[in-house]
Amino acid sequence: MNKLADLVRKPLIFFPAPVLPVAGDGSAPFQPVWGGDVAEAFARALDDPATIGQVYQLGGPERLTYEEMLDAVMATLGTRRAKLRVPLPLMKPAVLAMNAVLPDPPVTGEQFKMLSVDNSCPQSATERLTGRPPRRFTEGITYIREPGGGRAR
Repeated sequence: MNKLADLVRKPLIFFPAPVLPVAGDGSAPFQPVWGGDVAEAFARALDDPATIGQVYQLGGPERLTYEEMLDAVMATLGTRRAKLRVPLPLMKPAVLAMNAVLPDPPVTGEQFKMLSVDNSCPQSATERLTGRPPRRFTEGITYIREPGGGRAR
């Protein structure tokens, strides 16, 4: 999430400041889950013998597109930027170049790959393991408003 917030905060070298590049058409599906919910689900699973040998998918309560996540990050930061959709094949060389020359690229190759697959989990076990509804995306990203981006809580 910190990387996504940084993309919104800081213009990329090859894009003018008011323009935020959206990789592809922005429709890649995600089901972001708050780190605190993951930690709680993991801790509870460790204490429950019924979870031994089981595999669980953990996801948040909502399925969002990449563009919807960008919009939520901009709203949380109080920022508005025009979005420019850039086809994934055109973005790939830029991502590869940034990964080759920057010590901390804004997008890694693995993150880029996630924009072309479904990143949701229709059988999320988060609520079952924690015993409560998972935190919504906008509730889990409020820390990005802090100076320096803060750390996930």
